[in-house]
Amino acid sequence: MYFRTFFLLLFSISSFLFFFSSFYPENILTYFSKLHIEQITLPYIQLTSLVSSIITLILLIISNYYMQKDILKKKEKLATDRLTIDSIHEELERLKN
Repeated sequence: MYFRTFFLLLFSISSFLFFFSSFYPENILTYFSKLHIEQITLPYIQLTSLVSSIITLILLIISNYYMQKDILKKKEKLATDRLTIDSIHEELERLKN
C-alpha cells in the first residue's frame, strides 16, 4: 500500500515536471538557475523526467498487481474460513437436535 502511494506520488511529480518543462521551458530554466544549477539543459530535464516517469509508472503497475493479488488471497482465505465456520455451525445444529 505504501509502495503504491510512493510510486503514484513520484509518477505525478515526474510527469508534472516533464509537461511543465515542455510547455513552459523558460520557467523551468529560471527555476533551476535560481537554484544555482546552470549546467542542466532543458533536453536533459525533459529526458530525465520522462525516464523517471516511465520507470515509476512501470513500478506503480507492478505494485498494484501484487497488491490486488494479495487482496484476492485475503478474500479467498476469508471465504474458506467462512465456509468452515458455517459447516461447524451446521454440525452443531445437527448435534443439538
